[in-house]
Amino acid sequence: MSFAIYTLITTFNLIILLDCSDKPTKSVLFADITVTDEFGNVLSWDPSDWCVPGPRPLLSGVTAEPQSPLGLPTAYYMYPAYPNPTKDSVTILYALPTDSKVKLWIINRYGQDIITLTNEFETAGYKSVVWHLQDSNFRRVGSDIYRAIIEAGQFICNGDIKVE
Repeated sequence: MSFAIYTLITTFNLIILLDCSDKPTKSVLFADITVTDEFGNVLSWDPSDWCVPGPRPLLSGVTAEPQSPLGLPTAYYMYPAYPNPTKDSVTILYALPTDSKVKLWIINRYGQDIITLTNEFETAGYKSVVWHLQDSNFRRVGSDIYRAIIEAGQFICNGDIKVE
């Protein structure tokens, strides 16, 4: 007789059910998304998504969060991807207050790595990366919800992207 051991992880309105047994089974991911237009304007906000200053994000291109006298951000941020939902590509903006080793990658709803968008040492400042909805083998991903994850220094943040 065999049985599966499951771990339930809940964060805000995110629920992940992970199978901790030796047999491969699918995990389940439920999440809302932050909806943005092609200019980065937030149309609806999921507070468990992204890591931005204030209670909700600002419009793209607006840098009203605290800055140093040199114009650099004073904290790490990851802004909502735009447009979201998307059909062709999505832009992810982030801020680095200091030079940092940055890894930004995309996973699917089962926690499998899809593609690493950046994994290098970067200088402080405001940065962006475009995901063209391809996996690491240059194949177009299917319609689903994906998660962008960034690690920079001790900063870790994630946000959901809906691909149509």
